Amino acid sequence: MTKDNFSKIYDEHLKEIFNFLFIRTQSSDISNDIVSETFFKFWKSNCDKPEDYLKNPRAFLYRLAKNSLIDFYRKQGKQTIVSIDIDPEENENSIEIQIQSDEDIKKDYSELEQKQMVLSAIKKLNPIYADVLIYYYIQGLDSKEIAAIINRTESNTRVIIHRALESLKKAIK
Repeated sequence: MTKDNFSKIYDEHLKEIFNFLFIRTQSSDISNDIVSETFFKFWKSNCDKPEDYLKNPRAFLYRLAKNSLIDFYRKQGKQTIVSIDIDPEENENSIEIQIQSDEDIKKDYSELEQKQMVLSAIKKLNPIYADVLIYYYIQGLDSKEIAAIINRTESNTRVIIHRALESLKKAIK
């Protein structure tokens, strides 16, 4: 892999890998550290390989990021890996809500409550279910890419996404 190819992959996937990690860590600093480690591992494992060696660099990066996150929590002695609460003041990439009228305030507050309810329910799900929901609905990955990340078949991944969504619906009710 050439430096130019690595640079292109880095530019294309940096923000989404950061967001993936930030959703779980709730810390920009920790997420940045893990992103750096992820891309370093990516370069180290692919620098001596031809450019066409890696079929799906995105899936490989997600897998490296998740493994690096697990390693981080092992070093920290924490038990939980999935954390969905997002603090807009802590992350410059988070969603900002612009308020213009009383109706907008009510609508935005209602949307915020709904998002918090969904995120709270996701935290209670089986970790694989939480991961696939985040990959599919928040990160926008398709089932083929998710299958490559979680090392399952595409059809099995679609079943997991469906079951995760059903579990989320039950958790919200």
